[in-house]
Amino acid sequence: MLQAAGDRIVGRDGELRRLLDLLDAAAAGRPMHALISGDAGVGKTRLVTELAVRAADRGFTVLAGRCAELGDSIPYLPLADALRNATTGPDPAQALLDAVASRPLLDRLLPDRGASPPPADLPGLAQQQLFGAVLGMLAELASLRPVLLVLEDVQLPKDAILPKSGGLKSPLMCLTQARYGIAWGAVGAAMACFDEAVSYAKPRVMFGKPIGRFQLQQQRLAEALTEITKAQLLCIQLGRLKDQGTATPEQVSLAKRNNVSMAADIAREARRLLDARAMYYAELLGVKPSRITVRDTSSRWGSCSSTRNLSFSWRLILAPPFVLEYVVAHEVAHLREMNHGPRFWRLVEDLVGNVERPQAWLNENAALLHRYAPKTVME
Repeated sequence: MLQAAGDRIVGRDGELRRLLDLLDAAAAGRPMHALISGDAGVGKTRLVTELAVRAADRGFTVLAGRCAELGDSIPYLPLADALRNATTGPDPAQALLDAVASRPLLDRLLPDRGASPPPADLPGLAQQQLFGAVLGMLAELASLRPVLLVLEDVQLPKDAILPKSGGLKSPLMCLTQARYGIAWGAVGAAMACFDEAVSYAKPRVMFGKPIGRFQLQQQRLAEALTEITKAQLLCIQLGRLKDQGTATPEQVSLAKRNNVSMAADIAREARRLLDARAMYYAELLGVKPSRITVRDTSSRWGSCSSTRNLSFSWRLILAPPFVLEYVVAHEVAHLREMNHGPRFWRLVEDLVGNVERPQAWLNENAALLHRYAPKTVME
């Protein structure tokens, strides 16, 4: 565990200043990384310790782990060390404890919890699942406040070097493959948003008929479906070129750029559903919210402030329609009853009927929804 030294750091002002600039960028929402290298005894640990102390003072969540000097050590050992230090310290953050508790796979990194540690030759699928749990935990923590992850004494054994790789070609090939996967993943996200928009347009009645029968809404849905279909065809053709060995990195990058932009546009359109549903229920109750916002929240699915502002988690778009309806009706009902008394629950039941089913769904799937975190698209 990194601990503050009693003496003042000397002779490293330039390096420390550059690292603090990276902290400022991270605090502004930009993912950053730094590699500190040098011979033994030049003060790398002292520099990193000072950085961690400064980061903690600025409100960062600091996770620090040390790599073992063992040839057969598991690759997750520094992460396990970081989690153990952070969760067993004198004052562990509740957000970190909640993030770990919601991901049972992380117990494998914490043998003190009774789970067996992962072996060095963990199978590929299990590695991906464990990596996904770690990534989801870090993303959840970063949605609350910036995170500094420190890995000390990182070593690269000879057997970890890619065979027949003499430069940056192999890492760039991995990057190209990742972009190809993102291009497909963006299509899936857009399809989820489109399905949610269609499921809303069919039952929502306005002026005596479902809004899906109005040409304006039909045009929006048709345009969204057209863009999704174009993105699907783009990915299919790109896959054919990859099978033929003729796809270029530039083509993959353009496909990823196009599909991510398309999915973001459709998601913005789908997010308007939350506003529309909130206004619909508010009209039924004869109330009016001051403002409606959609945010990236870590714990609440929705909230109603004393100033009559409604706020919802964007992840509700990924939930079934009956769950989204319940959360929106729940918060709108607070505009009439700012409590959870009997009259409040009667209002909610009048709006959406049974409330136990959506509550049970959220309790069972909360951790799954929180695995999705907003991504910064790096072109």
